[in-house]
Amino acid sequence: MNHGERARLVEVLERQGLLAKLRVELTWPRLLSICWLIFWRFGVGLIAIFSFLDVVSRKLIADGFLLAEVPAGELARPVLVIGIFLAAIWGLVVIRVALTKHYKLSGFRLIVVAR
Repeated sequence: MNHGERARLVEVLERQGLLAKLRVELTWPRLLSICWLIFWRFGVGLIAIFSFLDVVSRKLIADGFLLAEVPAGELARPVLVIGIFLAAIWGLVVIRVALTKHYKLSGFRLIVVAR
């Protein structure tokens, strides 16, 4: 279902008063399940991203692909900038997953509705 079809469906449901019946209260278990998904996926992604960058930068230094004049300490800043950029992209992916996931344990799903 594409964005236009979803918008039309939400509009029809709202016009018929069914959208209000589909709304559920945001309880602590539901909120915690959303937060847990975001925190653990983002955390695992951060560990993976920075571990990968660490291995690659150490390999480049060890194999001499970098100029001998570049101290290892000066390589930290560019690696950090690349890591932050990749982490920001990964954060957007995690939020998208959280918005599209069907939370089976609590029996709900997030829907973003434009007003």
